[in-house]
Amino acid sequence: FTGSITVSLSEEDAQSIYLGGVSGGVEAGSLLDKVLVLADIELTASDGYELDDAVIGGAAGYVFDSNLTDVNVDKTTVHVTTDTLRTAVGGVTGTVDAASVLYHNTFTGEIISNTDNVGGLAGYVQEPQVVPNGFVTQADYALSVNTNNVKADILGHDHVGGLFGKVFYNADIENCWVEADIHGHINVGGLVGYSADSHVTYGISYSIGSLQGVNYLGGIAGYAYSENDLMDVFSRMGIMIIPETELTPTVDPNIYAGGIIGYDYGDFSYYNFIYFAGAFNNTSGKTVTIDPISNLMLSPDFGTSIYFDHDKASFTSVLGTPKTTAELKLQTTYTDFDFTNIWFMDSRFNQGYAFFDAGFFRIVFDDGTDPFGYLSRYWTKLDAPTPPTKPGYVFGGWFTDQQFSNPWDFNTDMVENDVTLYAKWTAEIPDTGEAANYGLGFL
Repeated sequence: FTGSITVSLSEEDAQSIYLGGVSGGVEAGSLLDKVLVLADIELTASDGYELDDAVIGGAAGYVFDSNLTDVNVDKTTVHVTTDTLRTAVGGVTGTVDAASVLYHNTFTGEIISNTDNVGGLAGYVQEPQVVPNGFVTQADYALSVNTNNVKADILGHDHVGGLFGKVFYNADIENCWVEADIHGHINVGGLVGYSADSHVTYGISYSIGSLQGVNYLGGIAGYAYSENDLMDVFSRMGIMIIPETELTPTVDPNIYAGGIIGYDYGDFSYYNFIYFAGAFNNTSGKTVTIDPISNLMLSPDFGTSIYFDHDKASFTSVLGTPKTTAELKLQTTYTDFDFTNIWFMDSRFNQGYAFFDAGFFRIVFDDGTDPFGYLSRYWTKLDAPTPPTKPGYVFGGWFTDQQFSNPWDFNTDMVENDVTLYAKWTAEIPDTGEAANYGLGFL
C-alpha cells in the first residue's frame, strides 16, 4: 500500500477505531507476509471526544493469534490525536497478543501521538484473545519477537518504547535493534517503555539514539516491574531527564533513570553480557536516582560480565563495572563475551564498541579515508549517503568492487548479503586559469 489514510472523527462517528495501512485487524491464525507500506496515516478525534478504543498501526490495527513476517513499513508517518484512554499506536501494529509472532519486520519513519502506549513495532502487548490449544495454559504463551528493527522518531505520552510501548504479557525479544529518537512523559525505554505482570526476555538486541522524558527512563526498558532476562544486550542511548510537563502531575517524589532499565523489580531478573555506553543529562531541576545499568528494587537472581562507559556516565552502579571509553573498545575488556558466534569488534561499526549483527546484514561505505558501517535488513534498498569529498579528486560513485567495474544503483539494487561499497576517485585536471585551446582539447 502506498498513499495516505486520513480519519477525522466527531461525536456522531464510530465508537471504536481499528486502523492500519493494510488491515484494521489480523486474527485467527492469519498471516501478513511480504508486505510493503509507504504511507501517511492520520487519525484525529475532536477535543473532548473519547472513543471506546483507538488502535492504530502502520500495517494493521491489531494482530491476534497471527503472524507478521517480512512486513516493511517504510518512510511512513503515523499521526494520532485523540483524548481516548484505551489507545495503542505502533509503527507496524497497534496491538498484538502473546499468541502471535513478529518476525523480520521493519518500521522506518515517524510516530507522533498524544496518547499512551506508543511503540515502533506495537503500542501494546496483551494476553492471548483465544488460546489455540486447550491443553496449553495462557501463562505458557509468549509473544515471539525475532529479527525486527526500528529506525524512527517516536513521540508519545506515557509508556513509549522503540519496539513496544506497554508489555502486559510475556514476550521473547531476540535479534532486534532500535535506532531512534524517543520522547515521552513517564515510562520511556529504548526497546520497551513499560512492562508488568509478565516475563520478558531480551537477547542479542540493542538500542542507539536518544530518549527523553520525566521519569522511569531506560536505554532498554523504562519501567520493568516484571521478570526480566537480559543476555547479550547493549544500549548507547543518550538519556535526558526533563522537567515535569503535566499541569496536574502524578505525585512521585522519586525519579529514576538507568542505562539499561530505569526501574527493575529485580528479584527475578538475570543480567548477562551487557554494557551501556551512553550519557545522562538531567535538566529536570530535581534530584534523580541514576544507575548506568539499572535501578533495582530487589537484588537480581544473577548477573555477570556487565560494564558501562564511565567516561560518559560518571556514576556508580549496583551491577555494572566502570570502564573507560578506550577500554570498552578493546575485545579483552569483555570477559566471557562470545566473540566467535555473537559479538564482533570493527572500528567501522558502532563507534568501535562491541557489536553484533542481530540477524541483519553488514553494510560498509569505504571512501578510502573514513569508512563507516551499519546494519540493513534483507531485500531493501540502501539510502545513498552524502557524496564524500577529497581534495584534488572528483567523486565517481559507489562500487561493489575495488576495480570499479560494478556500480551500485541506489534506485534498484537490493541487499541480499553483506555489502561493502567503495568510492571511486578521479584526479582533477589542474585549472591553469587560461582559456581552453586545441592542446587541452587534444589532451
